[in-house]
Amino acid sequence: MDALTLAPFSSRFFLYSVAPKFPQRKSHIPLPSHLPLAVSRSRLSREILNPQVSTSDSPSVAVPTEFSALDSFSTGEKFDWYSHWYPLAPVCDLDKRAPRAVTVLGLDLVVWWDKEKGQWSVFEDRCPHRLAPLSEGRIDRSGRLQCVYHGWCFDGSGSCKLIPQAPADGPQVHTSSKACATCYSCYVQNNIVWFWPKTESQHKDILMKCKPPNISELDDPSYACALAMRDISYGPVQRGGGARSPYSPKKGGNPFSEFVSSAPVPEGFREPEMSYYTGKGDPVQHVQWFEDVISIRHMSDGFKSRLFAITLKEKTRNWFHQLPAGSVYCFEDLCWGFMLRFTTSRKRKKEFESLFRVKQGVNDTLGSYLDRF
Repeated sequence: MDALTLAPFSSRFFLYSVAPKFPQRKSHIPLPSHLPLAVSRSRLSREILNPQVSTSDSPSVAVPTEFSALDSFSTGEKFDWYSHWYPLAPVCDLDKRAPRAVTVLGLDLVVWWDKEKGQWSVFEDRCPHRLAPLSEGRIDRSGRLQCVYHGWCFDGSGSCKLIPQAPADGPQVHTSSKACATCYSCYVQNNIVWFWPKTESQHKDILMKCKPPNISELDDPSYACALAMRDISYGPVQRGGGARSPYSPKKGGNPFSEFVSSAPVPEGFREPEMSYYTGKGDPVQHVQWFEDVISIRHMSDGFKSRLFAITLKEKTRNWFHQLPAGSVYCFEDLCWGFMLRFTTSRKRKKEFESLFRVKQGVNDTLGSYLDRF
């Protein structure tokens, strides 16, 4: 392997592996032979962290690659994660016949093929009418994105073109700005769909100002290319600063990250009366109770995570100690994992439809049957 480029972002990262088919051709980002596929910033040299990658057909236009995000932490500058291009998916993984749901930077998105313009479009994954996910919809005969709920249709720019329930001879309600879907700027570079995560008017022409990083070897037929995309259960930045490593955490050891473990105990802190959770009852209610108890106390996010772990007993405690070492970066991560793991302990409210499943047994008297009903 002669070249390797990582594009880190919220919930996933792309790994581009580029190798020349012919031995005399060399890549523009040489790596040492001992360097692993997933690399941390501390192990990369300054020359590798700051290569210049062209963003246009002109060789005179070049910008730093995605590693400039990591450099901003070392200089103490505030880095705006929403002012950069992010890859969504390789074109080969997308289907022009159906929309595709993607989540990046905590944004729920839908990628779909605009037949009229002959290009990919990226919308916020919710209909402006009833907030139904547009990714559950379809591409209609006219090549528009149609919501699955009430059939509203949108073109590639987000404008609503059809509201089936609106009378044809009535007011043109579909032309209202409130009927428009939220549209993001997107661009296909190296057969990968990229998007710009800001929708304000000043970002509509972002392609005129800058384009996604261009890796020329990915489009060069003399190079062999392999694309890989991996989902990660956490974002690129841990709370409190610093960039997270793409290494997978190892099992065993302290589940808390260094950021959480080093959080100081608040001055004059007195432990409140605790209510322990053993795996029985509603985990959501336990989290809500905990947040109500600590709401009157000022404490850091890391210390809050350690305090919450004290409330776990029996099998919930065993679950906590089986988490990968260093995998808990913040209180929100811990709570979400806790609620997802023990969601089956929640008591489900019986819906009206459950009455139809109540049947009278062979030995049931009419009185006992009515009582159960």
